[in-house]
Amino acid sequence: MAQGGFQVEELARLEYEGGILVEGNPWDYDLAVEKTNELLKQDNVTIYEPAFLFNNCFIRVDILVKRGDIVELIEVKVKS
Repeated sequence: MAQGGFQVEELARLEYEGGILVEGNPWDYDLAVEKTNELLKQDNVTIYEPAFLFNNCFIRVDILVKRGDIVELIEVKVKS
């Protein structure tokens, strides 16, 4: 089922082309948040796997689309 989830996420990225993937060590939360915050300084950006810290919780989103002050979060799910 995990493989199916990855495939569905890749298909979703085709709907939001041109995005930037926040890559790196999946356990380096601080670096992922730092990269995300740097990308969010742009007025218009699409980010794959952005990361956030909120109230000591680490959060990852599948796709984030920012257009000016409007931010859209897209979560992709798959069922078996």
